[in-house]
Amino acid sequence: MGHVAKLVSIGISASVIGACLSQSDDTHPHPDAGSGSSALPCRKKKGHCAGAGNGGNANTGGTSSGGTGLYSGGGSSGGTTSSGGGSSSQVLSIGFWTPWGDPQCPISKIEWSALTHAVHYAALVNADGSLDLEIERIAADADEFVGTAHAHGKKALLGLFPNFEGKATNFHEAATNHRSTLIANTMSLVEQHGYDGVDVDWEPIDTSASGAAAQAFFAELRAALGSRLLTTDVVVTDSAFWAPIAPNVDRVNIMTYDLVGNWNPYTWFNSALYDDDDAEWSIDLAVARYAAQGIPKSKISVGIPFFGYRTWGGRLASDLDQGITGPRQIWDSSYPPNHDQRAYNKLFPEIASSTPSWDGAARVPFVSIDPSGYGDDAFLTYDDAASIKAKIQYVKDQGLGGWIIWAIDQDYFPNAANEHPLSQAVAEGMALP
Repeated sequence: MGHVAKLVSIGISASVIGACLSQSDDTHPHPDAGSGSSALPCRKKKGHCAGAGNGGNANTGGTSSGGTGLYSGGGSSGGTTSSGGGSSSQVLSIGFWTPWGDPQCPISKIEWSALTHAVHYAALVNADGSLDLEIERIAADADEFVGTAHAHGKKALLGLFPNFEGKATNFHEAATNHRSTLIANTMSLVEQHGYDGVDVDWEPIDTSASGAAAQAFFAELRAALGSRLLTTDVVVTDSAFWAPIAPNVDRVNIMTYDLVGNWNPYTWFNSALYDDDDAEWSIDLAVARYAAQGIPKSKISVGIPFFGYRTWGGRLASDLDQGITGPRQIWDSSYPPNHDQRAYNKLFPEIASSTPSWDGAARVPFVSIDPSGYGDDAFLTYDDAASIKAKIQYVKDQGLGGWIIWAIDQDYFPNAANEHPLSQAVAEGMALP
């Protein structure tokens, strides 16, 4: 998930950030390029630009107490059960909570009606298999997080993420050389605080070097967890890498967002539901690629972003006097656009003061910003209530395992009539047949 804002928030040096971005910014492959060495190792995940905004109606609806029917939510013990530790027949709505939102969303303000599971993000994996519990306030917040989730009839998952302090290979080194220590430390934390399972966010991951270590790690963690849930977060390009690991996890969460960038010579959306003839990444294409590797659709979850991008600064290849103002626009190679990732709340003021457009093919909204000249031209790509409900309906129609939300603090509007408008849309989508 490593976006610059996230890396800075946990004190990563400029040299590490630069090395991370140099692997990814301009190397995201066209969908025809296949998997290979984990594209988007540092950009793909979860909108680490924190914040909030405004808008929406009062919170109503949603399934606030899980445990039966289509959605698996609740109870304070164990995980959903199956041979692998979680039911693949139930739709899971897994939201990630972080302690560093802007403004911070307190645990008491999480919109639980939109969730069956919440990930406490994250214990940071060190190279020696130890876990840093201070940077992301795991030690300080664990009991409140788990207790509040259980009080609402939801499951609480412990998130694991590599500690980037010094280097981005800590997870690989721990899983390779100190696997038993890493698993023992993880299980100690799970049992001490009563987590209902673990979500593993191993990124960046070197698909050419980490296959054996990853397969062994997930197999052994699966055995240690027993009936508790085990999920993993993956990028769109790495379907072949994760296929042999999938039998040992309950959900393969494809992070189907951060699909914007300069790897193609034209602009695209943050999280398109459908693409144009497999020419760009989309949810539908990513699901197809993972399913083609033999991963059951009932184990595949897709991403719903509570963040978007503001694309600005590029110029059209066809007219250098015109800037970039929308999707599918070819930019001049001498004037590439910039892509600023922003939480929904931070995008909302511009959205609210504009007239959004709807792309009927990609099934997402966007906003064109086109004043005179090109200096201030831009476009916003994001998700709204309609696109979120379209994604949820797609999950149901395709028989998928659910969705993940990055991040449930990014639609937080303190003291607004509806403090979580996107979460409200998720809850409403869950309630539809």
